[in-house]
Amino acid sequence: LQIGEEEGTLYEGEAEMIQEIIKLGDRTAKDCMTPRVDSFMLPDDLTNEEAIARLKDKRHRRVPVYADTPDQILGIIDVKLFLLDPSEHYTEKLIAPSFIPETMRALELLKLFLTHPQGMGVVIDEFGGTEGIITMDDIVDEILSGTVPRDGSVFYIEPLGNGKFLVSGNARLDDLTEHLGFQIDAEGIDTIGGFVFTRLGHVPSSGTKLKIPGLAITVRRAARKRIEEVVLERTTNAFEEVA
Repeated sequence: LQIGEEEGTLYEGEAEMIQEIIKLGDRTAKDCMTPRVDSFMLPDDLTNEEAIARLKDKRHRRVPVYADTPDQILGIIDVKLFLLDPSEHYTEKLIAPSFIPETMRALELLKLFLTHPQGMGVVIDEFGGTEGIITMDDIVDEILSGTVPRDGSVFYIEPLGNGKFLVSGNARLDDLTEHLGFQIDAEGIDTIGGFVFTRLGHVPSSGTKLKIPGLAITVRRAARKRIEEVVLERTTNAFEEVA
């Protein structure tokens, strides 16, 4: 890795990023998860109106639903799909949960999320009890050493006119949907910085461009291990990536 960086065959900071990914081999699902006590879940006995109120208040993309206690996870609700059609009780729309042993290596879990996108896993202990919840975002956070900002951090979406927006790297994809008028699909990823990182496979330098259907993304400011700010521009161009 050091030779590759010195000879210029790796992007600036890419060797460091690869090292962080390798370190996932020493970490477990329990190291990366959101602990049970900090995880937002729904009981299965709410009315749809009660469930909708809680979901809108928390604004998560996927939420576990349990019976009696969080040790009895029934499934995962896709919040967007449920809110679009709440004609049936939310427990009728559950996705089968993926149960992840707390001892599973984070690197193996990363491979699992990449090859079998499922958005969220339930981390369990040796007795089958729920330890916490884990998403692709949690793995990205671990790779970036916590540089994807969490709750309480300042984020912004600033309209620039002509379909352009100045956006902080930690802005939520769901919030961007309201401004762009369409959904950025990213299984298990919540922020625009995490989306750009996973699409490119490395933390890009300032000026890097990424195009997806309907949107051009330009990295305006980036540090060695995080995407700090991007400019989004609505387009109608076909898919293209520029590293």
